[in-house]
Amino acid sequence: MPTSRFPKKNSPCLVNRDAERTGLYDDRCSTRWAFDHCVPMIRQTVYFEGQVQGVGFRYTTSNIAQRFAVAGYVQNLPDGRVLLVAEGQPEDVHAFVDTVCDRMGHHLSGHQVDESQATGQFSLAGDPDVFAVRY
Repeated sequence: MPTSRFPKKNSPCLVNRDAERTGLYDDRCSTRWAFDHCVPMIRQTVYFEGQVQGVGFRYTTSNIAQRFAVAGYVQNLPDGRVLLVAEGQPEDVHAFVDTVCDRMGHHLSGHQVDESQATGQFSLAGDPDVFAVRY
C-alpha cells in the first residue's frame, strides 16, 4: 500500500481515524477503496460577531485548537468580526468550533458557518496540525 506523510493536494482524505495521529495518509483516495475506507476532511469557515475583539478571542481559540486535530487560523477582521478557518476530520472540526462557541459564547451575538471540502493548505512538512493566530 503506497503511503505518504501528507494527503494529495487535490484529495484531502484519511485512510482511517488514526491517520491524523500517525501522520500516514493513503495515496489511493481516488479509487473505489477510498469510497469505502477513507474519512473525508472538511473545512469550516466561521465568522463570529459580537464583542469578539480585544477580549482574548484569538488567544483562547488558538489554545483550544491544541486539543483537537485541526489546522487553520483565527484572525480579527476590520469590520469587528473574527474569522476562524479550520480543517480536519468532521468530528474534530465540529467539536473544535462547538468548544470555541461554548467557551466564548458570552461574547457572541451570532456566528455564520460555511462548510466545504478541505483544501489541505495548512499541512506543513513536519507538523500537519498547524493552527495560527493571524494579524
